[in-house]
Amino acid sequence: MRERIWVAFGIGFSLLLMSGCGGGTSDTTPPTVSRFSVVPSLMQSGGQASAEAEVVDVGSGVANVSLRVRYPNGEEATYFLQRASGDRFSVSWDVPNITQVPSSDTTVSIVLTAVDGAGNRRELAHTPAPRLVLSPPSPPPGME
Repeated sequence: MRERIWVAFGIGFSLLLMSGCGGGTSDTTPPTVSRFSVVPSLMQSGGQASAEAEVVDVGSGVANVSLRVRYPNGEEATYFLQRASGDRFSVSWDVPNITQVPSSDTTVSIVLTAVDGAGNRRELAHTPAPRLVLSPPSPPPGME
């Protein structure tokens, strides 16, 4: 009887150890990103912009792809890209109506983040960074 308990304990303990190993191999490689593009390179304040990229993950598959956009006035937005076809992901968004920025730098920072099914992440900044074309300020009341 005692031997059967030890055998059962040994088998159970071995199964527990093996289950923690994930079956031998686990995905530790982040997705691969290529052909990352953003248009237009001169973003019109109040206009539209779009981005696309090819994202591949052979280990656990692509879970999500997002885009973090930071405008020169400090405003930030995050957009999720949708699978357009095959490995190509894309998104379009409305550029906020910005009339002034704190300095002469009109750089729009854009960072793509791809996450796979195992939680591995790859971040890629778009270079060269697009520039923002500011909207003219509204005229004072009575001056329209």
